[in-house]
Formats: sequence, structure tokens, C-alpha cells
Amino acid sequence: SELFEVLDPIKLINLAKDTHAEYQLQRIGYILDHIDVMDETNAEIMIKATKVKGVYSADPEKVKDAIFYPHLTYDEALDQRLNVMDTTALVLCRDNNVPMRVMNIFEQGAIMRLLMGEEIGSLIERGTN
Repeated sequence: SELFEVLDPIKLINLAKDTHAEYQLQRIGYILDHIDVMDETNAEIMIKATKVKGVYSADPEKVKDAIFYPHLTYDEALDQRLNVMDTTALVLCRDNNVPMRVMNIFEQGAIMRLLMGEEIGSLIERGTN
């Protein structure tokens, strides 16, 4: 990944002085691993499995009138602080032009319907700038 070519591993280790920073570095590595695998296998989309339908304006389990977003850009998700996943992961996906489908993994038959081309959950894409 281009990010690893830019970042010095020694500096990254020095950043991990507390548990939270170390956890964040692990998450960055986890997302980069997935992006690299997607690139190597020519995968077309990353799927983020959740327990709700997709991306909402707020937690739909806590906020009754939360608005569902069937399609949005990474910049919209970041600007509106929609808590899809941590900011670093969203930026990595955006910068590597990796579209993401956020869907309810517990919905019966959802994965099969997605594979058959049905629009399931929310689609987050880079957008045009």
C-alpha cells in the first residue's frame, strides 16, 4: 500500500505509547490488509457487516427517527460524522477508492441477495471531486 511507503515503521511504533494509540495502529493495519487483499484479488467492494440495515444519521436503536442513507460518499459520511467506522478507516477506504457496502449481517438471505445484485444496505463510495 502507498501508505506504508510514506510512513516510517519506527515512527509508528513510537506513536503507540498508550493502549488507545496501539489499538488504532492495529486497526489501520487491519484495514490496510483488507485493502491490499482486495487489490490483489481484484475485489470490487468491501462489505461491513453490522446489526442494523446500513448507515443512519444516528443509532437507529436509540434514535427512533434516525434517517437511513442508501447511498453516500465517504466525504459525506466523514463531514456528517456518521460513525460508520473510525475516521482513519474511512479515509483509507476513500483514498484507496474502495467502495463499501454496509449491511445487516443478521438479515436472512441478505448476503445471497447482495451477491445476486440486489441493493442491500448502504453503499459508500469515493464520489467525484
